[in-house]
Amino acid sequence: MVRHPGRLITLLGIALLAALGGLALPAPRPVQASLGLARAIPDINAVLTVPPKQILLSFNGRVLPAQSRLEVLNEAGAHVDVGPVENNLFDNRTLQVALEPGLPEGVYTVIYAARTPGSLFVLQGSYTFTIRLPLPRLDILTPVDGSTVVTDTPFSVSLALTDFDISIPENRVEVYLDGALHTTLNGATVGTITGLEAGVHRVEAVLISGGSPVESSRESINISAIPATQPESTAPQPPVSVTVLQQILAWLTAVLLFGLGWWLGHRNSVS
Repeated sequence: MVRHPGRLITLLGIALLAALGGLALPAPRPVQASLGLARAIPDINAVLTVPPKQILLSFNGRVLPAQSRLEVLNEAGAHVDVGPVENNLFDNRTLQVALEPGLPEGVYTVIYAARTPGSLFVLQGSYTFTIRLPLPRLDILTPVDGSTVVTDTPFSVSLALTDFDISIPENRVEVYLDGALHTTLNGATVGTITGLEAGVHRVEAVLISGGSPVESSRESINISAIPATQPESTAPQPPVSVTVLQQILAWLTAVLLFGLGWWLGHRNSVS
């Protein structure tokens, strides 16, 4: 016999409610790993000898370019990124942005804020990379040092440039003759020198970048200029004159030879 039926009914109700509540609760969702940066191009703290054309960041999950941010600043705090932030081709786990062409030397800061779908979490961070360009170089190919040219005859000066983009409007080559500026090359590596006088001359070339000479690129040669050689004139020979006496002796010699020949012939025929 149950002494407290009300208490038993209450316990049974509580158990039933617990069972029904357990059936209504959704299954726990797996915890998704937090978004993180997997790779950066250029790499973090990289030192580059060639200016990059873009920044590419790879993450361990999908990111939304329209809700993300990717900026690149120079040392003065000015933006050097151009164009929109977007995924790289078909990889939705990347963010990329193009950079201004031909970035100069310096330290650059990459700032990013990446957002993944279905989450309010935004991954933010920054890092730096450095551009340290090699020193540009200039070589005079022609004429060679110590060569000889002809005065008042134009000749070409041919140059070879290394790690120097002559197509950039601010870049050029200045060619000097005996210490004075003779010609400026814009977008070209071949120039012409004219008007040399006889003697030894110094030809010098230097790279100009951003309006300033790159002193380490200065190259010079020495050449000799000589006048053009004139062909030697041959004096006309006077005509050979024959005197009267020489003519008489010539006739007598001819007659004697003729007579001697006739006599010898006649003697042979008689004998």
